[in-house]
Amino acid sequence: MKKKENPLFGALRPLDVDIDGTLSRFVENEELYEKFLRRYPDDGLLPPIMEAFENKDEEALLKTLHKMKGTSMNLGINRISEQCKDIATVIRGKEKIDLTPFIEKLKGDFNEVCETIINT
Repeated sequence: MKKKENPLFGALRPLDVDIDGTLSRFVENEELYEKFLRRYPDDGLLPPIMEAFENKDEEALLKTLHKMKGTSMNLGINRISEQCKDIATVIRGKEKIDLTPFIEKLKGDFNEVCETIINT
């Protein structure tokens, strides 16, 4: 008989969270993986990004994006880690581009993942 999937994992799969790949890094320990996922919304990752963006502090923005990218990547939250990487690439680029749409998309997707974690 097949084991029933953890409801949180099922809710996160459509949000481009690599449950299976990340579980292998957690040595198939679902409880530990869920524990770390549940901490994600409270890690304080978004406010420093928003503050650095509003203050037009590219150095701080790169640093905070790097932290969110790493945390997200470690938890298999690929959509967020990829967006952080893409925004950093734009910042480092020679052409100055308005980051507002990128930051707003990141904020919306981050909030969607966090709300899913909190409400599941």
